[in-house]
Amino acid sequence: MVEGEDAGMLEVMREPKCIFFENIELAPEFQSRGIGADIIGDLLRDASSRGVPVELQVAQVNRARLLYERLGFVVFGEAETHHLMRAILEGQHPSNSGSQ
Repeated sequence: MVEGEDAGMLEVMREPKCIFFENIELAPEFQSRGIGADIIGDLLRDASSRGVPVELQVAQVNRARLLYERLGFVVFGEAETHHLMRAILEGQHPSNSGSQ
């Protein structure tokens, strides 16, 4: 909800060793306003407080990858059509894998 209006949807799986950011969809009128970055920032703060990484997959052709990279995600694997990305937060070791 943004200003009392449905802005889109979010799917997140919180596992003991990882937060997996499954999906975010924002209606066009809510895009490019920093809402997605704010939502992801909240997930990153939650993960940091729990000491776990945040992982996601993004289609190789999806420009959202640039946002994820700006927010600290790095590619750690690839599928045929997707990049697998992980945000390693302060105090975590890169080999601490959540979903692998």
